[in-house]
Amino acid sequence: MADRTCKRCSINRVNTLVAAYHRAFNRDEEAYREKLHKVVTLVRARGFEGGKLLAPGVLDQELRALCWNLSSFLEDEDITRILG
Repeated sequence: MADRTCKRCSINRVNTLVAAYHRAFNRDEEAYREKLHKVVTLVRARGFEGGKLLAPGVLDQELRALCWNLSSFLEDEDITRILG
């Protein structure tokens, strides 16, 4: 759980989530939409409703804030396992 609180680790998780969102919706990659669905399912099980990550058209500032919130429910290994 220590990697959840590392600021640098959190920034990496946020950037990875934002990039995955852009691949899923801006580049229309179905595989990344499926990966984001797995992320949302995992964070729901941990107590955070992150369903907005599955909707197209989230503005950058709101997306980054959402990813910050999501990242606090994830560990680096979760990101690596799901998003690669």
